[in-house]
Amino acid sequence: MDTYKRMLAAVLAAALLPPASGIQGADFLAPAEADAGSRAAVRADPVATLDTVDSIIARWPEKSRVLALITIATYGEPDEFGQDALVWRENRPWKRTVVHRQAPRGRSCLSEDDLLQQAVDYRVPLDKFGELARFDARVEANRARNELSVCSASEQLNFLAANLADEVISGERDSEQARIFQRQTVTLMEAGKTSPYLMSLRFSPAGSKPGTR
Repeated sequence: MDTYKRMLAAVLAAALLPPASGIQGADFLAPAEADAGSRAAVRADPVATLDTVDSIIARWPEKSRVLALITIATYGEPDEFGQDALVWRENRPWKRTVVHRQAPRGRSCLSEDDLLQQAVDYRVPLDKFGELARFDARVEANRARNELSVCSASEQLNFLAANLADEVISGERDSEQARIFQRQTVTLMEAGKTSPYLMSLRFSPAGSKPGTR
């Protein structure tokens, strides 16, 4: 957990720099959380959105406020917003992105720093659910919605988790190998280095690799 918090500090520090251009990214809430998120959020007014969102996140804790500002800088104004969450839909490559004021309760958000939920369309085979759970509890497959979702402190970590989840599903790595690579990549990130696994999705969000559906 100390390593995770140090990594978060590095992410927040980097967020104070001008955002990089060309980042492309997505709707996310677990099924039970989706209903609550819909109740908490309202459809954004295209004219008044930014002023209203600014006034909402001004009252948020620092970590969630900074994360909200990063996400707005990356993807523009949210499609929906409320006192407790901002929601972007179809902000590719993601199907859905949600920034929470406080970490939502649920098995996929394990830490108070897990404020960013993101999902892609992905039909995960039933026999891969267990291996995914052994890899990272923040990765959740939903067969009913055909989604793969991730929850963490930053988009970089979500990219990393989603990319490794895809490799676990396709058989390129087992869960232990994915965990080791994840830890190594986070350590590099803490040292100021980067990796393609942190920058974007390395698979097609519409369907993953052949043979994994």
